[in-house]
Amino acid sequence: MEEKAYEVLKLNNREGKYTIPTAGLYPFQWLWDSGFIALGFAKMKDVSRALTEIETLLFSGMRPSGMLGHITFHTPQPTYYPGSDEWGVPPTDSGHLISGISQPAVTASMLRKIVELEASDDTIQRAKKMMPSLHKNHCWWMTKRTHQETQLVAIIHPWESGCDNSPLWDEGLNNVNVRDDILKEGIRRKDTSHVDPKQRPTQDQYYRYMSLVRNGRDLGWDDEKLMEKSEFLMACPLINSLLCRAIGDFVWLVEKLGLGQEFEAERTQQIKWQQTLLSAIENRLWNEEMQCFTAIDLRSATLKQVQIPTCCGLIPLFVPELQNQFVEKLVKTAQDWTGRMIASVRPGYESFDPD
Repeated sequence: MEEKAYEVLKLNNREGKYTIPTAGLYPFQWLWDSGFIALGFAKMKDVSRALTEIETLLFSGMRPSGMLGHITFHTPQPTYYPGSDEWGVPPTDSGHLISGISQPAVTASMLRKIVELEASDDTIQRAKKMMPSLHKNHCWWMTKRTHQETQLVAIIHPWESGCDNSPLWDEGLNNVNVRDDILKEGIRRKDTSHVDPKQRPTQDQYYRYMSLVRNGRDLGWDDEKLMEKSEFLMACPLINSLLCRAIGDFVWLVEKLGLGQEFEAERTQQIKWQQTLLSAIENRLWNEEMQCFTAIDLRSATLKQVQIPTCCGLIPLFVPELQNQFVEKLVKTAQDWTGRMIASVRPGYESFDPD
């Protein structure tokens, strides 16, 4: 099985620098996909290629603010929509075009895993060079995307969550007005030419997705304006938990790489961020009735929790510092709703679709 998976990675390898999720449907470099892809290369003893995957991501796909685009458009591809022209994001410092939204911050966590697998001199030296970019990205999340009242980081588009079409986002999407230009011109969807349309978002959902993209483009992808004006603004348990974990892994890397003095200020700051974020996750996102964590619609007047139990609500288990009372409840919840696999929505719940 591992060898077959490795063959897929090699098949989707591009220029020895980055890996696409799949030809046709997803023909570019995706942010959090690359983190797990890098771990896959490392598991197969190809550590140098694993490090290259992360280097390409960090040094090609980051805006000056520290924001990492969820897509880096290395080469033009006619099979995907929306392309870089729809996003309208200025080139990064390296000259690459990216999307205007981000994805779960798993890069520091994957780099830690790689260092744990092989802490050679080459690995250590290359990892050290990535640390400023990792800190900058975490800083972007914690300063540009923090919702002040809840102290949770926010997403401005369902695609940022990594769980793109989850019913967890339906309430937030209901806040989004479909733009007149989209109603008039339509959109050039290409996903349904690769995949059964029944397995893809509805046309109405896609109209709302693309309205958010064009609204962001009209705002120049300005972080402050997006937090203020985006019709979709939600706090996601997956995004917050994986960032909390990544921050802890960044602190581990500072110590493991011998950067204690050079990165003391960054280390101290990240420890404070992790404490703040963990407290917010536990106090704001836990839903006692569902016995899992859930999302918040940050555009609702009451900061209403979404009453849908999804796999996102189990992700805080990846945070080592999560209080034991939550760990025990989440483990029981996962055991109660799983068979061989964890479904994206709790089986039997009204939003659960077995297909």
